[in-house]
Amino acid sequence: MKTTLINCAAKASKKLDGTRVPLGCLYLLAAAREAGFNVRFRDYQLQKLKDPLDPISFFRFIEDDSEVLAISCMSNLLPLVLAATRVYRSRHPSRKIILGGIGPSGVAERLMAEFQHIDVVVKGEGDAAFPELLKALEKKRPLNGVDGLVMRDLNGKVHAAKPVKRIRDLDKLPLPAYDLVDMRAYEGTGIQTARGCTYPCTFCDVSSYWGFNTCYRSLEPVMNELELLEKKYHFDKVNILDDTFVIDPQRALRFCDAFLKRNLKVGWSAYCRVDSLTDEVMEAFAKAGCYRLFLGIESGSNDILQRISKPIDHDMLFRTVKKAAGYFIIRTNLIWGFPFETMEDLKASVDMLLYLKVLGCDVSLSLLSPLPLSRLYNEYMHDIVLREGFQSGMVSSRFYLPDGGDIVDGKPDELVSLIWKHPDIFPGFYTFKDGLFNEKVDYLISCGLEIEKLAR
Repeated sequence: MKTTLINCAAKASKKLDGTRVPLGCLYLLAAAREAGFNVRFRDYQLQKLKDPLDPISFFRFIEDDSEVLAISCMSNLLPLVLAATRVYRSRHPSRKIILGGIGPSGVAERLMAEFQHIDVVVKGEGDAAFPELLKALEKKRPLNGVDGLVMRDLNGKVHAAKPVKRIRDLDKLPLPAYDLVDMRAYEGTGIQTARGCTYPCTFCDVSSYWGFNTCYRSLEPVMNELELLEKKYHFDKVNILDDTFVIDPQRALRFCDAFLKRNLKVGWSAYCRVDSLTDEVMEAFAKAGCYRLFLGIESGSNDILQRISKPIDHDMLFRTVKKAAGYFIIRTNLIWGFPFETMEDLKASVDMLLYLKVLGCDVSLSLLSPLPLSRLYNEYMHDIVLREGFQSGMVSSRFYLPDGGDIVDGKPDELVSLIWKHPDIFPGFYTFKDGLFNEKVDYLISCGLEIEKLAR
């Protein structure tokens, strides 16, 4: 049974390390190989295209003689995937089309109800579900016995199988299949030391996706993988992709000790909450090769932070960020466009932005994206609107090309039509309704902030 796995991704920013090793897909390839399947793989982000959002270009990319086509994507490219696979289905009616990744996973049931040409969505962790799905397809067994799938029954009714069980012992996972790709083709790479986040931030979908808990890898295999990336594949920087690296401060300190004992030289960066960065943790990070931290500060307004379940004391925040900026490159993001945001809240965020700039932080102010698995979206899902030119950076139709060319600002009519027609499937392209929106835009422009950066 010939099977092809596609990573549908596009280079989003020159600043964020360019083309990235597709770690999630490499985990799937490793799991499939361990189960006895030889799955072919292709990565869309490596294509040098004038317009990566052209559905025909993506259709031509996925076209081959496989009996099973599996595509992984995030929310930003889901319209492209659905448009291109509709063409694929018309050409190859008997082949299976499988979607996975957080983009399809977050809207699986609604997607399957509206897009009849998709056969299966793998919902949640695919490391176990993907090989079991391939086994069922190969042996022509019913798919309803495979956990984690959303499919249709014989009557065409959408059916969700039992949720896939979380993989508690991540050490049992095979190493990502680095040997199946040309690692020299990528400008940056990452590593997972844990999966999941326990924090209840209402605007975020990560905790919901992982079930509000975190599973960890042992540190020895983590160090082995870092050594492999440094010495065999010659990466001098690695991004730790854990959703929140310092959920357990003592484990973070043990990570630093293990890193130093292994005498690794690769620089690393991580995503952290400000309230988890103690002086001890920052000092240990600096000694162990950390060069950059991504800090989610979200808002300069205490009222907003309370309402999104992320209360952070500002005095502690100022002290911590000031000290962290002395050790690391600090990248942070503030968000505007909450459905309950006042002008005073927005002004507090602009004040925070200016203060962080003074400290030397690389800080952005981004428009909130209604993510389908987030509690905030589920509370305000009927109060979203599509504003031309104002889309979150996660789902913007603007990309830097893989060869480092200019921004492409194309919006193919077919994709725009899909987004307009299915707000429940593509909510990330929308914004929350806000009677003060135009006033806020005028204020932000008056502060010297660029509209494109505000929108992205």
